[in-house]
Amino acid sequence: MRACYKYILVAVLAVGVIRSPVSAGADSGKAVEVLTIDDAVSIAEANNRLLKNAEIEIGKAQNEVEVTKTKRLPDLLMTAEGSQLLSPVRFEFDKGSLGTYPDVGPIPSVDTAISAKENFSVIANATLLQPITQLYRINLGVRMQKDGVEIARESWRSQKHALICNVKQLYYGLAGLASAKKTVGESIAFLTELERFVSDNVKQGTTLESDLLEVQARLARQKHQDFSLDSAIANTKEKLNVALGRDVSKDFSITSVSVAAAPTKSLAELQDYAGKHRPEVRQSSLKVRIARNDERSKRSEGGPEFSVGFTYTRFQNIEVIPDQLLTAGVVATWNEPFDWGRRKQERAEKAKNVQEAANGLEEARAEVTVDVDAGYRDLIDAISLLDADSAAVRAKEEKRRVAMNRYKENAALLKDVLESDTELADANRQYLDDQLAVSTAGAKLDQAIGED
Repeated sequence: MRACYKYILVAVLAVGVIRSPVSAGADSGKAVEVLTIDDAVSIAEANNRLLKNAEIEIGKAQNEVEVTKTKRLPDLLMTAEGSQLLSPVRFEFDKGSLGTYPDVGPIPSVDTAISAKENFSVIANATLLQPITQLYRINLGVRMQKDGVEIARESWRSQKHALICNVKQLYYGLAGLASAKKTVGESIAFLTELERFVSDNVKQGTTLESDLLEVQARLARQKHQDFSLDSAIANTKEKLNVALGRDVSKDFSITSVSVAAAPTKSLAELQDYAGKHRPEVRQSSLKVRIARNDERSKRSEGGPEFSVGFTYTRFQNIEVIPDQLLTAGVVATWNEPFDWGRRKQERAEKAKNVQEAANGLEEARAEVTVDVDAGYRDLIDAISLLDADSAAVRAKEEKRRVAMNRYKENAALLKDVLESDTELADANRQYLDDQLAVSTAGAKLDQAIGED
């Protein structure tokens, strides 16, 4: 078992040891899979559909990280505009309007007119902007996305722990049903023998017919109980197959299981371990970190943003200007220099989010402590009943044996035999219930401490 527990092999969920394998209602003439509890857990971890979906969520969160990282790279904007002049364009320059120079004279030397034809023209523009001051917020965004990946991974762990606990409970329940069926079978065998004995006495005239009818009625109820257990076993096997992520109708048998002993670690040690390893605590801690980075990102807003820019412009069929331009420089943008106090309120909101996340972390730690305490107490309480239950079963077995022998010697009434059989059935049922409670409590405590 896990580091926190040791398991002792005991008589599990039955008066005697459940022999390995236990068919749990399987057809004895047909070979079926022998499924151990460790195999069941491994198959569930590999094939459970909901757990696979949780793993897909991790991948989606990782995709978000890569998407955010691309914002660090240059942003390329390309535009193209095609247009047709609807009226002619004419530029007129008077003689000497551009100056008069020695040895050259006036420019232009005469009155000059330049006109553009009414052609279809194209202006294509490509701008490349590399963010500079924005990188701080982008990097904070990457950190938050990475924390989101970890939150998704902790959610997967939480679902895995719940799945393992569920698989174990189903497996223990199946073992309990198989043991109950074994106990009912023993009762049927006893009542069948009693019916034969009483029937002989009725034929000899030493016993009333009503006594035989009462035994037969008791035997019929036990056979019905045996049939009901077969149905319950089939239902539980189907539920376990669903948890294992495989065909619902797949048949299998189970082996003997172990009952948890008291934890080898103290309650304080288990609490400390859970506080460090429970997925809920880790998720809450990550949410605090995300809230703080979100607040830092919001506080960095408000001033001008600077980027390095490169622009290339191409002109086609425009005669009066150069056909291409290439520029480089620093681009400054300042979005809403006056926001009328909006950013201040947004920063205050982010600060409250941090406090809210911190409160959530403390609440998660408290809830984990409660879970561990309850699981620990439930396990200790359940274990304390087993010795008394075992002794009660042995006592009721002996009482029924004595009652049967006395009845055969005409020293006891039939009702004494039937009462002793009922008491033994009740003792067996209580023992099985308490065995199941121990196994379930052990599985729940494993989940409560968050051990993988």
